[in-house]
Amino acid sequence: MRSKVRRGSSPARGRLALVAALLGSIAASCHHDFGFLGDNAAAAAGASGGDGLSGAAGASLSAGGSAAGAGSGAAADAGASDGRTTAGGASAGAGDPAAGGTAAGNDAGVGGEAASDSSPTYHSLAVGNDFACSTFRGALSCWGANDLGQLGSGTTDDAFPLGFLPVVEQTAHGDAPITDAQAVSAGDSYACALRQGRAWCWGNGPNGELGPGSEQSARAVAVQGAPAKILQISTGSDHACVRAASQFACWGSNASAQISGSLAELQLGVTLLASVANVADMALDHWSSLVRRRDGSLLCWGQDDVGQCVGSVPGSCPQPPADGCVLKPSVLAGLAGSQYLAAGGGHVCARDAVGKVRCWGLNNTGEAGSAPTLGCIDNGSCVVGLTEVSEAFGAEQLALGESHSCALVKGRVLCWGASNLLGRSLTSEGFGPPAAVIDGSQAELSAILEIASFGSLTCALGEVGQVRCWGFAHGEYFSTAERVPAGE
Repeated sequence: MRSKVRRGSSPARGRLALVAALLGSIAASCHHDFGFLGDNAAAAAGASGGDGLSGAAGASLSAGGSAAGAGSGAAADAGASDGRTTAGGASAGAGDPAAGGTAAGNDAGVGGEAASDSSPTYHSLAVGNDFACSTFRGALSCWGANDLGQLGSGTTDDAFPLGFLPVVEQTAHGDAPITDAQAVSAGDSYACALRQGRAWCWGNGPNGELGPGSEQSARAVAVQGAPAKILQISTGSDHACVRAASQFACWGSNASAQISGSLAELQLGVTLLASVANVADMALDHWSSLVRRRDGSLLCWGQDDVGQCVGSVPGSCPQPPADGCVLKPSVLAGLAGSQYLAAGGGHVCARDAVGKVRCWGLNNTGEAGSAPTLGCIDNGSCVVGLTEVSEAFGAEQLALGESHSCALVKGRVLCWGASNLLGRSLTSEGFGPPAAVIDGSQAELSAILEIASFGSLTCALGEVGQVRCWGFAHGEYFSTAERVPAGE
């Protein structure tokens, strides 16, 4: 990550115990220079041959860039393009100097420093549904819920919350911790990582999320049939996509046409999409897929029930969707020259080269940037077209959750949407316009390096190594940004 941090003080205890239960190693996950290495993290570091890193934030990252984002979903290129995150998935890349964009971008979670050689020197974070994973110098570890093997630790023991555990692969000599991970990305109850340009996944994959032949695995397994020399991987709730230099492929659920652009098959193995070419970045939400091409144009396909692809609703969209509610890969009008892409739970945001941030799609709580229509429900009356969020101008990162959005602007975090998820001491439900996140002392967060969101939770990493989270997690609301204590 592009960070220079100092040793932090001992973390305070308090209401954040529940968040800490899920992300207890997050603060402890950072490199020991951060001053947050706890016993669990240290043990994981020793077992994996690395300096244990864990994190509480969002979704994915690239090998030489940084990651910023949410819900678990979007993408970043090493030293080349901006990253982003989504509520439905996450994206991570191994680096692509030709991708364009800026090196400061993040995909989801906490990013990494560009490598000076072929060895991984970055770190990345990814958050799924009640679990999270991270990489640091090749070591790959997860923590949180494990009832479906989503920690990749070799077991399905679920004495929640489990501590910081190394992800393993099965070898002739037994389980061996992974030490060559380039990046990690998480979906609903599974996660995937890049290792030497190849995709490996673990956890629960009833819809083919782990690739052909693997429905569930408590150990990382190679995705059979995936391209080699992968540059980026992105996970939605139940589908995943990768891009290589000249190939783009997806696998998993196609129930909303989020892979093929049609409903002919509801589940697909690794599928090469020849019509999706020249991809520089991608972002997956729950039911649709978006890519940014090298010329800055955006493509979107899959379910378009709330205007996430075209900014308007094509008609009544049942569940599961009918043909009239899905699209083949289609260019999003009015968004040429985009350089940063993030997808949330039915809404999307993009930043152009000038710095303008525009959002569109579902806006029932104002997550797309404007006050919602009074009394609107999740249909056409809640959908907005391109809406500029002027307060987010020049955002280095965007993190989109289910019903809120956040931007990192010059070290400050601005959020908008559902008012009780914005870190501003608001507990009542309603619309909150873009404004700064505050901590428990009512001071604005500052000197923030990374942000990420998943569902109703957002986290931020500060330059002194502190991790703070706000929103809703594990059954409790946190109305201001509360510090996550290190594991002990």
